[in-house]
Amino acid sequence: MGMADNEYKPEEEGSLDEFEKDVIANEKKKSRRNIAISALLLVVLAGAGYYLYSSMFGASEAPPPPLEAPKLAVAPDAAAPTTQAAPVAPAKPVATTPAVPGTPTKPGAAPTKPAATTPAKPAVAAEAKSVNGKKETAKPAAAIPGAYTLQLGVFTEKKNAEALIKQVEALGLTPETLEKPVKVKNIGIYTGYYRYRELAAEGSAKLSKDGFENRVVLKGPGNYTVEVGTYKTDKLADVVVKKLNAQGYKVDVDYTTVKKPASVVLLRNIENGDRLKEITGNLAAKKIDFVVLRKK
Repeated sequence: MGMADNEYKPEEEGSLDEFEKDVIANEKKKSRRNIAISALLLVVLAGAGYYLYSSMFGASEAPPPPLEAPKLAVAPDAAAPTTQAAPVAPAKPVATTPAVPGTPTKPGAAPTKPAATTPAKPAVAAEAKSVNGKKETAKPAAAIPGAYTLQLGVFTEKKNAEALIKQVEALGLTPETLEKPVKVKNIGIYTGYYRYRELAAEGSAKLSKDGFENRVVLKGPGNYTVEVGTYKTDKLADVVVKKLNAQGYKVDVDYTTVKKPASVVLLRNIENGDRLKEITGNLAAKKIDFVVLRKK
């Protein structure tokens, strides 16, 4: 009976939760930093735009004259239409404002109709549009690269990771490898307990005759047993246990967790959803498994 495959599959084991959290946390830190830098750039560009605008057009805008118009509109009485004709002259500065051409045409209606706030509002609106125009040119700086990251596999043997990398590179992609120890489940299958090694060797010989690979293991002082194999999944271990039980062997299953160096294959800096869809489609066509670790 051969040993289990060295590839560790997180969807079967769930033993890479801590590692995935670390990777996700690192990616989130990078994303926050990029957002902060982009926001700072927007503030600087907006301030520069406002300064340029005010230096170029600020001197031509003189809102104080229109503020006197409401005072003239409240003053006139219905009893003296002729005497009010003279104060109409200060209303001329209102007509000089470039925002409202042609509105003060009637001399009698000028004190009541031209609300001083109406000509001021278009000027402010025009200013806002020009400022917004500058901000819109700076908005592309807020784009954050690397919106998606894919995990393609975790391997405890480098040769298996290298084989996957070659498959991915054949698709025109550039995978990255991250070396980090991971926790791996270890399921040991043992049969028989012996006080002396000679007796354990006899039990080992019988297992070999029945077709089971094994080795004698010292568990403690005067405590020998025969290890039939170690496996990473319950499915593989159950197959061996059933075979041993069918031939009359008493089986002891030992569950442990060990740390092993592993190679994690990643695809990073996938900029948008369309690109992600294209890449995952190509991976699925080649039957390459993947997990999305981080989203924007």
